[in-house]
Amino acid sequence: MPRRQNSIRNFIYSVKKQVCSETILHLHFYSIKQLILFLNINSIIFTLLIYIFVKMLGCIEAGVHGTIEFRILTEDKFESAIEIQQETMCQENVAHGVGLYEEVGAPEAMKMIFREVIKDGCTIIAVQNKTDKVVGVAFNKLHVPLGPGEVDNIFENIKNNIKQKSALALIQFLDDVESKVNIYEKYNTRASMEIFYVGTDPKYRGYQIGQGVIAASLKLARELKENKCEDNKIIPEVAFGVFTSNYSQRIAENLQFEWLETVFYSDLTYWGKTMAERIGNEHKTAKLGALRL
Repeated sequence: MPRRQNSIRNFIYSVKKQVCSETILHLHFYSIKQLILFLNINSIIFTLLIYIFVKMLGCIEAGVHGTIEFRILTEDKFESAIEIQQETMCQENVAHGVGLYEEVGAPEAMKMIFREVIKDGCTIIAVQNKTDKVVGVAFNKLHVPLGPGEVDNIFENIKNNIKQKSALALIQFLDDVESKVNIYEKYNTRASMEIFYVGTDPKYRGYQIGQGVIAASLKLARELKENKCEDNKIIPEVAFGVFTSNYSQRIAENLQFEWLETVFYSDLTYWGKTMAERIGNEHKTAKLGALRL
């Protein structure tokens, strides 16, 4: 019996290793069935692959940090994901541009917004395999077009619970940029997934973890679209996001997003300063990008 368990464990490891190597080469599998065909695996062990992919949506090798796996966020990792958000948002351009860190309590108020986003169940985390530590996150939100007079629940919660003007300004900035293009008309779709926020632990930067969590998010969205799971009433057909730095914009281009709108930080003023005055000269724009799934 131990010998059989070892052979199964070795098989799982070999499959995960091969998947990791293909992920590094940017070969994306849009369904488990495609992956089985690629690896030429007998359908008898389909269940083992289900076990792997329930937890993992790809992985990369991160030098001394070992293997980084991309997974759907589960309840036991909620607080770790929020910690990454709190640790990294101090380097986010729009947060600086609206003066979030100049107002007492505003950074902490953002936690409520991210807890609301998590409820959609499509947030992706990057986890260091050997320590099970969360080292990156992509908070993703599902959307459907709203009817006349309808308001998204998340905006109702923000209005009722957040009083800090800079936190409200940050959300309004994103909404204003996203509202410049009607995603649903442009792509003839009834649902979408927003890449709401991406953050990577500063100690783990330089290993494409940010690109990895976005790629895994797109993979999850494609699975929702192709498999049309009965449990999911919202089936996204397009992904979109506001990319606020040179780095995130480069990632979006690598993943084939198309640019729909560009906003210059020098054109917007909050509390007596332009966004550009707070952000500096390196990052000049926020761009709305979208990708048909």
